[in-house]
Amino acid sequence: MFRWATTKIGAVAIRAAEAAGVDLADIDALVTHQANLRIIDAIAKKVIAAGARPDLTVARDIITSGNTSSASIPLALDRMRAAGEVSSGDVVLSVAFGAGLTYAGQVFLCP
Repeated sequence: MFRWATTKIGAVAIRAAEAAGVDLADIDALVTHQANLRIIDAIAKKVIAAGARPDLTVARDIITSGNTSSASIPLALDRMRAAGEVSSGDVVLSVAFGAGLTYAGQVFLCP
């Protein structure tokens, strides 16, 4: 899982932004499944290398909450909102991955 996630999911995130018609430079925050800090950082590195801003805000709730499975993205986003790291209207790129090598990505405005 680690090797797959660190080599393939960055491209999934980039394709999600392309499919949404959003330039990577316009993304305010990256919120991935909180499986492993090294995976999160590898995905962020690929997204930044592809054109996202170097100061892209990246969710790292794995440090605080651990891997909370399917709840990790909404929990990480909520923690980021509470900490003032994202605000209503910010453009968020989100990507999830997991068992069975499934994945999905989306771009949305922070509520």
